[in-house]
Amino acid sequence: MGDDLLAGTAAETDVAEAAARFHIFDQEMDTYPLLEKMRTQCPVSHSEAVGGHWVLTRHEDMERVLQDPKTFSSAQGNSVPPAFDPIGTWIPLHFDPPEHGRYRRDINSYFLPKKMMAREDELRGLARRYLEPIVAKGAADLVADLCVPYPSEAFLLMLGAPIEDAERLLYWKNMNMLGMSGDPDAEKFVNEQIRPQYMAYFDGLLEERIASPNPPDDILTGLTRARVGERPYSRGEMLRVCTTMMIAGLDTVTAALGWTLHFLATEPAHRQQLIDDPELIPSAVEELNRYFSTVSVARRATRDVQVGSAMIQKDDWVLCVLPSAGRDAATFPEADRVDFARSPNRHLAFGFGPHRCLGIHLARVEMRVLLEEMMRLMPHFRIPTGAAPRFYNGIVLGVATLPIEVAGPTPPSAT
Repeated sequence: MGDDLLAGTAAETDVAEAAARFHIFDQEMDTYPLLEKMRTQCPVSHSEAVGGHWVLTRHEDMERVLQDPKTFSSAQGNSVPPAFDPIGTWIPLHFDPPEHGRYRRDINSYFLPKKMMAREDELRGLARRYLEPIVAKGAADLVADLCVPYPSEAFLLMLGAPIEDAERLLYWKNMNMLGMSGDPDAEKFVNEQIRPQYMAYFDGLLEERIASPNPPDDILTGLTRARVGERPYSRGEMLRVCTTMMIAGLDTVTAALGWTLHFLATEPAHRQQLIDDPELIPSAVEELNRYFSTVSVARRATRDVQVGSAMIQKDDWVLCVLPSAGRDAATFPEADRVDFARSPNRHLAFGFGPHRCLGIHLARVEMRVLLEEMMRLMPHFRIPTGAAPRFYNGIVLGVATLPIEVAGPTPPSAT
């Protein structure tokens, strides 16, 4: 047997073994390179981690799963390991059609494209308020100083929670995500210590809306008036929506911005494209969301079904690793190349099917506005020599720290 064949066989064995141990919360995993190998060598694989689950890495397979809630259900959760909340399933996340649509209808009205566009001036002022001190100082950790506070404040304004409460809401969100990692001690801590705190907090805000003769026009007020079919939401249902909002609204845009700004800090030629032609920014937002799709979502099979070469059994958990879908060359020509003019761009960064991200239009406006203001106020920034950004794995893949210095123009690289 030749050396090349031996090396290939060993490499395939390594990938198969890594796939069998795959756990999205594994902090030692070099996620995007591993997903590329899995997509090529074992696109539908079975992991023995956290009770066992299937891992999908191809765009086509994930698109199929996400648009078929009859076969692949969200009713028992949408993460691996599944998170069972003592207060009840999260609304509307953990419901299949038609219940999902009935719960989502009134909530959706707060996230319509026209409403998000109407917030553009507010978001632009918010972006400047966070960018100007960075420019004045000449340096920052873009995660702590921008990627966390900017989208968090934007979302809390919509939700109706006081901005001064952002830090503790972020803490509750982070603890909740840790409690979903499969660590029984973390899960117990969340159930006994964290959840009672934020349930009481949101209950108090809802009570204020109900008691007020003229409550503010925000999502919390909307929940007190929302209906499921012919009946109003119960207080417990309102609180279950608040849990969903807290976790989704304070996490995903932060992660997408972290990867986007890391890319622009390390790829001056691409950054220069946006400086020279700001009209590219909307398509750049889509392209970077494709390339760094950050969220993984799970479904549970309701029947025996074949996906690729694998026979998935009824009640098996299936993890759709969307960060892999965005780099699938079978769907995206030159998938490993970031192309700000890419069209069409059918990425799955915001999900697919009935559970497509509720906040998709908000996320797009937030990211576009921020990049427009960055290209105007601080177009040139880079990671200082010797500095090392940190990253994290989980249901959402993200950038933990991103040290930068505001710089002068950098000549575009030859590549």
